Amino acid sequence: MGLELSTAATIRSFIGIPLTESDRQLCETLAASMKSRVPSSVRWVAGDNFHITLLFLGNQSPVVLDALASRLSLTLAQQPSFDLHTKHISTFPDAKSGILALELSPCAELLLLRDKIQQAALKTGIRDFDSHSSFRPHITLGRFRSRTETGICNTKAACQFRVQSVALFESVTRAGGAQYRTRFKFDFYSD
Repeated sequence: MGLELSTAATIRSFIGIPLTESDRQLCETLAASMKSRVPSSVRWVAGDNFHITLLFLGNQSPVVLDALASRLSLTLAQQPSFDLHTKHISTFPDAKSGILALELSPCAELLLLRDKIQQAALKTGIRDFDSHSSFRPHITLGRFRSRTETGICNTKAACQFRVQSVALFESVTRAGGAQYRTRFKFDFYSD
């Protein structure tokens, strides 16, 4: 059964990098390797929800998201693929936080891509999003049910991901956690 896209008046949405199947499997392997090192109260993210958030858009109308998708289609038409490198798995953004994440090195290509996306969002009329100074690329692997249980977790993880596309996702809240659905996908060209 396919995923139905929302037709609600507003849609909780973000732009992110979807992972390839092999990259998803790598993240699942990394998460599995952490299970013996962290409290059992971690709620692990499902592999099909792994992504790298570039820009959180909040609640937007379908009309605004369609306009943004049209703009991104033009903006990203000549976007080349590039590589991202991982740094480590840690509590994110700090030791007291409730997220276990695979942190990535913010290379120049990633920052330029994010800037292009921010400019497209601004030109579409979306203004309420975070700045470059707070951008720390990561993939959420799990969430601690209690922040008092997070402890300090910092494990080296030297991996590489190929960025081949970005997607405009919608976030749907379910009883078992959020589910992310691809609304629009923008493929890059390989050099």
